[in-house]
Amino acid sequence: MASRSSQPVFNEPEKPEMAADNRKQEPNQKLQLPGTNTLSPTASGSATGNPRNKVALKPGHSLMDWIKLTNSGKDLAGTKGRLLKVSPQELSRHCHRKDHWLAIRGIVYNVTSYLDYHPGGIDELMKGAGIDATKLFNEVHAWVNVQNMLKACVVGKLVQSSLATAVTSMPSTIAKIMLPPSPEESKLIAASHTKPYSWEQTSSTLELIFFDPKATAERSPNDFRSTDLTSELSRDGHSIQIWLRRVLKIDLILEHQVERRCVVLEKEAGRSLSLYLKKSNKASWTSLGEASISEVSSGSVVFLEEPVKLSEKKMVTHDSSLYAFSIPASIWMRVGIGRHIRLRMSQQGVEVVRPYTPIPDSVAVTPANPSDKLYLLVKKYEDGALTPLLDRLKIGDELTVSIPEGTFLTSQIPSMANELICLAAGTGLTPMLGLITWALYEAATRFSGIKLVFFNKTIQDILLQEELEALEKKFPDNFNVLHVLSDETEDFWSGRRGRVSMELLEDILPVAPINQVYFAVCGPSVFSKLTKSLICEAGYSGSQVYLFEG
Repeated sequence: MASRSSQPVFNEPEKPEMAADNRKQEPNQKLQLPGTNTLSPTASGSATGNPRNKVALKPGHSLMDWIKLTNSGKDLAGTKGRLLKVSPQELSRHCHRKDHWLAIRGIVYNVTSYLDYHPGGIDELMKGAGIDATKLFNEVHAWVNVQNMLKACVVGKLVQSSLATAVTSMPSTIAKIMLPPSPEESKLIAASHTKPYSWEQTSSTLELIFFDPKATAERSPNDFRSTDLTSELSRDGHSIQIWLRRVLKIDLILEHQVERRCVVLEKEAGRSLSLYLKKSNKASWTSLGEASISEVSSGSVVFLEEPVKLSEKKMVTHDSSLYAFSIPASIWMRVGIGRHIRLRMSQQGVEVVRPYTPIPDSVAVTPANPSDKLYLLVKKYEDGALTPLLDRLKIGDELTVSIPEGTFLTSQIPSMANELICLAAGTGLTPMLGLITWALYEAATRFSGIKLVFFNKTIQDILLQEELEALEKKFPDNFNVLHVLSDETEDFWSGRRGRVSMELLEDILPVAPINQVYFAVCGPSVFSKLTKSLICEAGYSGSQVYLFEG
């Protein structure tokens, strides 16, 4: 495998010489394989990957069903865990619907079980029955990681007749000892609907490469970020759980032990993520281990096993505090913009769970450097279920947290929007802080104007007032804050008074075409619903308003 200097790699095993194709092929015959679309410019679909020749699969024959079958332990190869050396002559005997072998890149597969799962239909795969189908495969899908898709179907190696031998006894793990994907395969593995991860190694390091579970052969969002992956290592360092975009969970029982720390880096322009682990002992692994993949149920709450620890705590107003919780090195978790986590504590034997949106380390610095701490801005309610418990926490105390939740993506902001207006009430400020710092630092050339309209009762209730003023001074040309107080009685307050209203909106709306403005709203439910209805009444579309809801 080609070496990549920016990350650890391991050497690809030597491949056997490819046997010549012993069956005549039609000039334009092409082989469509696992979960992909033909990319031939002469095909009925386009070269960019539009669907072609897909067939309706039987119930229970989806990609996830195939993955479950390959992980079930069934002998799909029909070799009882043994590796065969297969001659072209032997391969040619297995060319029927109920006995279908083919060879790709020197590896022979028994794809009889896969035929009914193939999105392109049985006829497409029958083109490669009993032959070395490498040429057909490479003409269409040279980048597809067929080794991962058909790992449970491995019969053995394709060899010249003189090298063919009887069955060689091999361990049942042979299906796991596969050729690693090339960099080109890794780049496009998500679009081919194959396994959502790959791996590489050095003598001391493992690199687990994860692909966007929302990518398809037709579409790749290109916004797969380090905040879309959460992982937790077991206490013994022999297993790890990974959640991707909170829609897919991967459980890995590792072949050997690793140290209980991990780092995630973004790769391939938002299409893949690399999670690095340090081996406990320097050695070359013959396999990564055993894996199981499952979907995360929509609406479920997933708590991490290891707790976070309170490391800092300070009052920011008369009734609100800033808490900093340290994340253990065995956990990778970075909370995306507008996402929230849930805290879980116990009160007299009763579990209390509440959602909170973490804020950036500081609203006055770039959020591009993720932290290993969770910063929570929390208002205390004397009759609240959780906030009095938080208030009594001491430095070093622990609590459990969930993996991040939420649906907001910065990519959903229309591309033509260049004015961002955030309307927040009280602690509804928390999701706005991440959005505002992103707009100022990472999308600085996109937005000509960013405004925060911040509603509170009195001046004593304003959260992080100094930090917001610092941002205004740092970005005087495109960021400003308008404070609106509803119950302030002091004469020295010269700012805006009142509540959200059409009159206020008319005063703050920018002089810009309607379709160039985007609104973000967060606060009590009554505030949020009223604000959105007023914005729509002013002539804006509901799709231009995002309501952050806990």
